[in-house]
Amino acid sequence: MNFELRRLVRTPTSEQYALHDQEQKGDDGLPVCVGKIDLHYTEEGTYGTFLIWKDRCESLSQEVLDAVVKDFVVGFAEPMGVSGEYVVELFVPPLDSYKVYSNMEE
Repeated sequence: MNFELRRLVRTPTSEQYALHDQEQKGDDGLPVCVGKIDLHYTEEGTYGTFLIWKDRCESLSQEVLDAVVKDFVVGFAEPMGVSGEYVVELFVPPLDSYKVYSNMEE
């Protein structure tokens, strides 16, 4: 897998990213979204949620997922200048259980 992050939202203390796999293409020929990351930065460290769509990443072992999460979190925390400590939850739900509720146009 060749992951690419696309920032969706950024505030002074948090960020949200969509995680795309450059090796998996959708019907439109674009990389498919395989998950998302929500991170919140505090003086104590980084807190967040890492979602990986089970349907898109079934071939990844738990060890690989653990390494991916750790690499991304460390890569985010250092540039933000926050403590290297972190608590990040990893969820690997099936994609068909994912729902988005919004009143925004897109």
